[in-house]
Amino acid sequence: MNLDNQKRSVVTSQLNLLLAFAGLVLLLLLMRAFYLQMFRGEHYLALSRDNFIQTIPTAHSRGRIFDRFGTLLVTNRPSHDIFLTRAFLPDSERSIAKLGRVLGMSKRRQSELDAALLESLEGQEVRKLSFAHENPFGCEALDQFLREDELAGVTLRNRAVMASGCVVTIDNQVFPSRAAVRQRLQDALDYDPRKFQAAWDRAWRRSRRGQYQPFRIVSDVDEGAANQVRLEISRGLLPGIQMNDSMRRRYPFGDRASHVLGFMNEVSSRDLRQNAYKHYHLGDRVGRRGVERVFENYLRGEDGKRFYIVDAKGREHGAFHHHLEELGLEPIESRGGHDIRLTIDEELQEWTEGAFLGAAGSVVVIDVNNGEVLALASFPHYDLNELAGRGSGSAWLKLSRDALKPLRNKAVQEHYAPGSTFKAFTGVAGLVHGQIRSSSVKTCYGNFFIGRQRWRCYNRGGHGPLSLPTALKVSCDSYFYNLGVNLGLDRLASTAQHFGFGRKSGIALDGEVPGLIPTREYYASKGGGYRRGYVVNASIGQGDVIATPLQLANAYAALVNGGDLFRPRIVHEVRDATGLVTQSFIPEVIDHLDIKESDLEEIRRSLSYVTRAGGTAYSLRDVEKYGDLARWVRKSGVVIGGKTGTAQVVSLSKNIDHLDPEAVEYHKRDHAWFVGFAPIQEPEIVVVAMTEHGGFGGSASAPVVANVIRKWHELKVERGGAE
Repeated sequence: MNLDNQKRSVVTSQLNLLLAFAGLVLLLLLMRAFYLQMFRGEHYLALSRDNFIQTIPTAHSRGRIFDRFGTLLVTNRPSHDIFLTRAFLPDSERSIAKLGRVLGMSKRRQSELDAALLESLEGQEVRKLSFAHENPFGCEALDQFLREDELAGVTLRNRAVMASGCVVTIDNQVFPSRAAVRQRLQDALDYDPRKFQAAWDRAWRRSRRGQYQPFRIVSDVDEGAANQVRLEISRGLLPGIQMNDSMRRRYPFGDRASHVLGFMNEVSSRDLRQNAYKHYHLGDRVGRRGVERVFENYLRGEDGKRFYIVDAKGREHGAFHHHLEELGLEPIESRGGHDIRLTIDEELQEWTEGAFLGAAGSVVVIDVNNGEVLALASFPHYDLNELAGRGSGSAWLKLSRDALKPLRNKAVQEHYAPGSTFKAFTGVAGLVHGQIRSSSVKTCYGNFFIGRQRWRCYNRGGHGPLSLPTALKVSCDSYFYNLGVNLGLDRLASTAQHFGFGRKSGIALDGEVPGLIPTREYYASKGGGYRRGYVVNASIGQGDVIATPLQLANAYAALVNGGDLFRPRIVHEVRDATGLVTQSFIPEVIDHLDIKESDLEEIRRSLSYVTRAGGTAYSLRDVEKYGDLARWVRKSGVVIGGKTGTAQVVSLSKNIDHLDPEAVEYHKRDHAWFVGFAPIQEPEIVVVAMTEHGGFGGSASAPVVANVIRKWHELKVERGGAE
């Protein structure tokens, strides 16, 4: 019993202590409220009536992007944005209604006057609008009103003869109206009237969400116009308008690596309804393509905040700023984003882009020993600065309407039939599954038959007896038709999948497509069933086989490095604002083909014959045609292995002669591939060039690849043979 009493006593004491503490807190709050109400009430009442606290974001510095050697590829530049705050803008209807009440005007007459005032502002020829008022009582009332409570921009004439009426004059540049502010701002910015009106209207509609919240009218104002706007604001001529400093992306090299770097634009209302954008606000900019998009969370920092006390016209009221501390409104500093270092070599990237010979396509350069992408170019490319500044909307529209699709990264977002470049993998499948040895001979008669169905070799007269090395060298179709049928579709597909065909590579770029390696199951799912002829087409990289240039480059890298398929890497590391590495991306093997090294060596050796006498890319040694490039190929000692490929375009009629691409309409020409790797003894890089509608790989794409390999070798020697 005594124990129970002791417990009750302890609980009672604790409860009393808690109540005493709560009472003390309540007493302190009441005392603070009493102090503010009795001694500071008038002050804060005046502050709330005549002044407003406005929150202005201070832009953060977005993370920069560098190449592998520290060359700056993307940085930031100062910019200026113009905002309106609905509550602080003067209203001409309200001002005219005040004038109308004094003069005794009808509502209809007030509306007519408001329309005339707006028309005079838009015309810009007439600054002052005058009208006669014949009611002497209204004239006397207005005279008294203007003496006691001046309405800016309104003057009264004929006071001496007011008994017979008066003339009222309104200066449209001074009279309180939203239209006057809009016109004055447009003049200061020197913008196209129609575009500015559209921007103003858009901001005005958005401002319905919060009349004391600033909404952006225009962004990225140049320094000259910004200074003029500052002057007008300081003179009190732009009530409700404010200008904030911001940051915009700057791309020092313009169109260099445009599809790798990507670009930014504003978040939309639809974006903001998604959870992924919960920390963004209308007017914020977000990465939309390339590294800017994929690494948005690293690159993006956090905006800071500044608090300002403004008067009823939206002008900063410095006299009251010390009260911000009393209200606990301390400024919040912005936080910069993380910097990113790519695997891209800017010098090699520049050369690669300049070496391309076609109108559209892509080039990929990859390190075979770790999967690093050294250069990646898609054509046509575009100047990223045009999408970063004022006028980006029209630039985007122009690019989106271009028939050559410059906005697509064709190295990862477009897939094509790989054509004869795929024959090397059919050869590997034959070796892996024991269908051939490198010395196995098959005879090409110029035709291949399954029953009555015939497939032709491009050499209609036939190549005669040939082994795998020779078949790759001359790119014989019949050899691989025969091998494909003996393998069967699923065994061919199984080997191809080990090389990354038919699935995304996993590179950190947006929009990658997986390509396709058909199987029996694939055809069964289509409802038509499997036919033996499907593997005939697949064996030479036609039919339903499709791949991206990056997939093909990565597959050849695995082919020449011993069978390791790496995940292609475009980013090397991420660093914070202090330079500390926060994340590194190391080589990652995602698949491995179990095959004898001697067999892979035989494939590599076979592919080296492609650039020698009788090979499909032997023309690279033609000095008369290729000049210095041909001399380098012949004398440098760097032996290039590779494979040409011609991928037939679906719309190409069988009646069109494939041997004369120039005579064929551009969009009906074959796509041209060339895959090259070097040096043949110990391969270090693979280069793939895809020239859309280029005609032949040997003439359209092989010179591009050879030129890039030459530059890579020169840079390697210049840098001392190591990176």
